[in-house]
Amino acid sequence: MSGSGTPEEKTKSETGDVPSQNP
Repeated sequence: MSGSGTPEEKTKSETGDVPSQNP
């Protein structure tokens, strides 16, 4: 995994959906 950004971005990429943490 790249992990170039925040964990939230990684979750978004993995699930393909915006995590509940983000608006």
